[in-house]
Amino acid sequence: MMISARMTAKSRAHPHWLMSISICLIGQQAGASAVHLQGQCAAALALARNLQPIWPDASRLTSENTRALAEGFLSDLHKTQLNKRGDTDFAYANEFGRYRTSVVRQRHRDGHRFRIINTKVRTMDELGLPRASQIAHALSEWIDFGDRFGRQRQIDHTSQP
Repeated sequence: MMISARMTAKSRAHPHWLMSISICLIGQQAGASAVHLQGQCAAALALARNLQPIWPDASRLTSENTRALAEGFLSDLHKTQLNKRGDTDFAYANEFGRYRTSVVRQRHRDGHRFRIINTKVRTMDELGLPRASQIAHALSEWIDFGDRFGRQRQIDHTSQP
């Protein structure tokens, strides 16, 4: 497992760290772009530019929940940054994917945003792009191919005696 060099072995073994990895995996499997955990709010996934609760009937996270989560998996350096600046950021990767994490303390509440970096490039159909954009993309590739082919023919022609 590749993790930011600043993460300690102790924090990676902590149950809160394992819980955050599990929640990120749920978000990734749901096709979310991010997971949001904020005190006084329900845990949510960013799906199609909308925040949707991960578990619709679950109670809201408390400030104590989110603070314990941060204390459980942040390294001492990140804890210091959070306490001094009010925010900290880091990246990590595991066998499931890559993530950018922001932890912010506002109004005595910790908020966590785990941005999911997709390792698979989705097709235009999977992204739900309109047919017109797909045609425009195919046309641009065709023009690019023609341009490269034309340059190659020109090079071949000029190099012959």
